[in-house]
Amino acid sequence: MQHLVGREQPLVAIREGSLAHLQADGSLRPWKTATTDLLARTKLRIPLRLADGSLALATDALGLLHLSREGDLLERIDESTGLENEIVHGLFQDREGSVWVNTSNGTTRVEFSSP
Repeated sequence: MQHLVGREQPLVAIREGSLAHLQADGSLRPWKTATTDLLARTKLRIPLRLADGSLALATDALGLLHLSREGDLLERIDESTGLENEIVHGLFQDREGSVWVNTSNGTTRVEFSSP
């Protein structure tokens, strides 16, 4: 489980491909979004809250998923769009806003499209 702390309730990424909000009592409330079915097809490795509030989700089979604050899929970065491999092991956002993606086959710099 990975925690993302935001202005709202902390968001928890559960490895089995789901997202949930951590409640004050310690329970988890599933975060149902337009991407719920897509996330169920993979395992989540690393969630990263980006500077603009959106989410980058590293997966073990779908590459990198870029979600809006509301959970809508903005972009999917995979081998067809230049990612070295679809198994993502690490994420880092630099001060210019680019996301560095570490895969099984190398590191790729990603600049997401502006809304």
